[in-house]
Amino acid sequence: GIWSGAAYLIYGDSDGDLNDDGQPDITDDIDLSEADAKFVGEEASDYAGISVTTSGDVNNDGYDDILIGSAGSSYLIYGDSDGDLNDDGQPDITDDIDLSEAAANFISTGFVYTYFAGDVNNDSYDEIIFRDQYDDEGGSDAGAVYLIYGQAADYAGSIDLATSADAKFLGEAAGDHAGSSASSAGDVNNDGYHDIIIGANTNNDGGSSAGAAYLIYGQASNYTGDINLSEAIEFTGEAEDDWAGIAVSSAGDINNDSFDDILIGASFNGVNDNGAAYLGYLYIDADHDGVAGTDGLLDGTDCNDSDNTMASNQTYYVDADGDGYGSTTVGLFCSSTAPAGYAVNSSDCSDTDNTVHADQTYYQDLDGDGLGNALVTTSVCASVPPAGYVTNGNDTDDTIKDISTITAGDNGDITITYVNNDTSVIDVFSYTGTDDLTLKQYQDNYYLALHPKAKKLALININTLTVLSRKTLSKKSFPTNSLKTYTLRNKKWAVVTAKNKKGKVKLSLVKILITQEKLGKKLATSLVNKKIKPAKTKRNKNTILLRSKNNKILNKYLLTKKIVLKEI
Repeated sequence: GIWSGAAYLIYGDSDGDLNDDGQPDITDDIDLSEADAKFVGEEASDYAGISVTTSGDVNNDGYDDILIGSAGSSYLIYGDSDGDLNDDGQPDITDDIDLSEAAANFISTGFVYTYFAGDVNNDSYDEIIFRDQYDDEGGSDAGAVYLIYGQAADYAGSIDLATSADAKFLGEAAGDHAGSSASSAGDVNNDGYHDIIIGANTNNDGGSSAGAAYLIYGQASNYTGDINLSEAIEFTGEAEDDWAGIAVSSAGDINNDSFDDILIGASFNGVNDNGAAYLGYLYIDADHDGVAGTDGLLDGTDCNDSDNTMASNQTYYVDADGDGYGSTTVGLFCSSTAPAGYAVNSSDCSDTDNTVHADQTYYQDLDGDGLGNALVTTSVCASVPPAGYVTNGNDTDDTIKDISTITAGDNGDITITYVNNDTSVIDVFSYTGTDDLTLKQYQDNYYLALHPKAKKLALININTLTVLSRKTLSKKSFPTNSLKTYTLRNKKWAVVTAKNKKGKVKLSLVKILITQEKLGKKLATSLVNKKIKPAKTKRNKNTILLRSKNNKILNKYLLTKKIVLKEI
């Protein structure tokens, strides 16, 4: 009938010879009478073909389907393998197919424009959207867009959109004409769900008839019922009478960052109604790590979009004592490495002591001989044992002291006397003379021994009766001397102050590496001051104070962060 309308189907082929004249159709004019199939409106003034589109694969059978809009109806035609769309036993090469034979007819009160929505809920069935810009449910001519979800069972018969649509997106206000355009937006946020974009060309939010476009994200759960577009993300026209949203579309992935982009038309934008089309990079993934940054129209969650190894803040733990082990206090940083003052773990049992980060095992020492009972232990977060405990668990009888006395003898020997009166001698230094060594106990089982003339320093294990390490301090003699141990810059040091008769003073610092059972780095400085009393040497934080016999401070030497002795 007159104005019944029609839609034509032309199958693609491998040679591009769409009209079968033996030549590829590069410049050919093709009469639509040569189309493979023609779908004809049911009645006069149906205007069938007022909109045509693929609907994608609504029933997920591997064949794309067709949607044809008309006045009041939209027809769904399922693709199949033999092309026999009207089931007359022959492939539809030149058939005229009455749209009354379509698989399903979606009915509305006015013109029904139908569009492909993509797979909005990512269930492998494509969805369909229908637009009616004159729908009055949200207000006179507020407009609306209907959503039908794809499904395994074929849609069939007449389906009233007013009662059977899965969801209906309503214009915000009267006169908005929401649904003046609608389209799949692709997957703008790269979450695996296709999104929808809806135009409302006479929306007034940006000015009278400035127009607007709305973005609706796909999601796993189905949209249901009436949904006002005020809940969606809105893009408003630049100026009044722009008619932004008169056309909307997915632009695909223009910048190849894995996030689809959108196009919005504004037909009357410009002084002379020149019109414009806007390309929107909604999300941008500059470093291509799959997470959008903050440079798009909409903010993504990538905290550093220039580093594809880092997309979210990482948890690090405060390391107050700088030992590489953190406390339980959390810091969040967009960094793949822990910033200064933080560590990747939270295992430090004491974040104020850089010499210990885990509970240490100590052994009970009832007899106070420095040797503990291996069967009676305690675990504490401390670098020194608590009272009544020691670091050595080799005591065979914790009721009897193994060692009663330790004395320094002539020629650099040390004599150890046991409770049973047996004795052992350790040869620390060989020298001629009768002066005794200076001995200082360090922890339970170790002693520091200083040469009588302050020429050498040794570290001794009194249990194994071994000299573990020696360090030369001077080739000259300094008969007046003292040996002390201090913590400087969070490390243990032996501090030797020595003076000769001419008033020349030598200050030596030797690092004690007790876990390695050796003496480490040596620092030394010399000066002349007859008033200095070596025995009066004292520490103040990281500074060594050289003092007179009445405790007056004569010289100060700072151990710097770079481990240098500096006079101050």
